[in-house]
Amino acid sequence: MGVCMVAMIWPWGMDWPALPQTVLFSLGGLWFLAAAPFRAGDRSPGKAALAVWPRVVMMGAMTWMVAAMGSGHALSGHGEPVGTHDIQEMGTAGAAAMSTTGTGLRAGAALLAGVLAVIGLIWLARTLAPATRKPTAGDWAGTDSASSDPSTPRAEGPVTHACHATMALGMAVTFVLLV
Repeated sequence: MGVCMVAMIWPWGMDWPALPQTVLFSLGGLWFLAAAPFRAGDRSPGKAALAVWPRVVMMGAMTWMVAAMGSGHALSGHGEPVGTHDIQEMGTAGAAAMSTTGTGLRAGAALLAGVLAVIGLIWLARTLAPATRKPTAGDWAGTDSASSDPSTPRAEGPVTHACHATMALGMAVTFVLLV
């Protein structure tokens, strides 16, 4: 997802077909939901499904962005509507000048930017929370140090939370550019 997100803002990334990306991100969101009960550990299936919602929202946001960018008329750069191929001619400021046209698309981009920023800040807070206690090897390795059983779901440590925070906050910034 991260590689696709970075590639999308480069002019050559605009040439990628929208359908495979849409399918990929949609299946990714469904995979997180389907895998949740199997990674529940000591949580109820409902709590396990609730825990994956930030990832599902992020996959859904990527799907929305691909659809908005793939619609050609939905983008504008330097104040004029353009197609996806015309964005290449904008130069290096293309990504920074890119925005959506239409109230609905702008409102959607703003809403997703806010949601993604909140998700990113929550993950950032989780990243910094262990600073108040002595970290264990399991915190940094992403494993549960209390159990050597390989069937035990892996605990998410600060490094994992930092990666998720970076992804969510990066997506939020990208969505702000679309507003």
